[in-house]
Amino acid sequence: FEAWRDGVRLAQVNKLLEMLESLQDTDRLLVFLAYQVARGQWGRGASARRLYDLLKDYKSIEKVREILTLFKWLYEICSRRRPRVRPPSLKPEGFLKELLKSAL
Repeated sequence: FEAWRDGVRLAQVNKLLEMLESLQDTDRLLVFLAYQVARGQWGRGASARRLYDLLKDYKSIEKVREILTLFKWLYEICSRRRPRVRPPSLKPEGFLKELLKSAL
């Protein structure tokens, strides 16, 4: 949701998945994400910071791929349906269900 609001393009989301397959390393993927933020490809970078916080502790490429795939699907939902939900607060319990309900 935040990535869509930040103006991140779908091509950038897809590029993360491509780079994960190419690099096969979470730390190097996060360096690439920081590079993209520095180039202005991730808007204000708030969504990139959240994504970084999500991925930084995972070393399993399969788990990172799963998270990025879900991120992509949620991004596409938001970009197509423009859900009428507020961004999550510091305690985002229930936000995912609210977002999905709004999109359906």
